[in-house]
Amino acid sequence: MVINPFTDETPKTRCPFTFFGQIHATAIPEYLMQELESELQNPTGIWTIPTPKLSISGLLLSKECGILYEVKNTEGLR
Repeated sequence: MVINPFTDETPKTRCPFTFFGQIHATAIPEYLMQELESELQNPTGIWTIPTPKLSISGLLLSKECGILYEVKNTEGLR
């Protein structure tokens, strides 16, 4: 299958995936995380802790195609 990069066509697949993930805990106390979350949702300009990295492990599974991808300690932003 040849895909034209100048069209909005996306590749069709017959391998749907389901993601099962686990967010890793952080060492930041809950009250500081709540304060950070509140400031992110409704900014007031107060000082808060720096946003911690989001760390996740998980699986991408396609039962239809018999494919399993394991994701280990992946980091990202909120």
